[in-house]
Amino acid sequence: MDPTIWLTGSLALLLMMIGLASYFHERRRLSNGIWLNGFVLCAGGWLLIVAVSSGQMWLLIPILLLGLILLVAFALGIYGVIIFLLHNARQVWRRESHSLANLLGLLLALGLSVYVIWQALVLQGVIPSPLVLLFSFMPSLLFYLFLNVWNFLTLSLVYQLNRPHYRQQAIVVLGAGLIDGERVSGLLAGRIKRAVTFCQQQQAKGGPTPLLVFSGGQGSDATVCGARTGYSIGGYGS
Repeated sequence: MDPTIWLTGSLALLLMMIGLASYFHERRRLSNGIWLNGFVLCAGGWLLIVAVSSGQMWLLIPILLLGLILLVAFALGIYGVIIFLLHNARQVWRRESHSLANLLGLLLALGLSVYVIWQALVLQGVIPSPLVLLFSFMPSLLFYLFLNVWNFLTLSLVYQLNRPHYRQQAIVVLGAGLIDGERVSGLLAGRIKRAVTFCQQQQAKGGPTPLLVFSGGQGSDATVCGARTGYSIGGYGS
């Protein structure tokens, strides 16, 4: 057997085993996305080598699909991120409270837009060389951020496979800011409805009635307590 095939296959298998062990130990770890992406890259390299060595070109289909996804991601690049952040900021502004935390997506989109304009000015030679040298670290920083976002999206997709067992003793509903200090936001309402639905499903499956815990206090801009609002909507004891 070609040593390269053996090496890439063993590395892919090792990354898969580490990723599975990490995932089943703690599904929320960000490192799970790293192990998965590492496995996909190594498995893709292994398939590529095997396809070329054996002449079985049909093995290249998964690699071509993965390459197409990566090509689209890099083609959209920063522009796709800006569009996504602006769309997300619009949705948050319409449905959630107008707090500084909920404006972070908009601020990041504006910052990336400024960077795009900056790069255009650099290419035209408008920016003085000392300033270009001073901010020469920005491409590396953005590439690092892109890898982190990609890793987070990968983990988010994998986490959708998580299906809790219907034997939970308690369910914690994380709080969120209230709109105008008194109205439940869409984010908080979605969490409350999801918790109540799971509670009802667990009861229907013959499981115990879980304790619903609505977390969150009363902010300085709120007229009611977020946890109390969740309790009144959820209709279950806490």
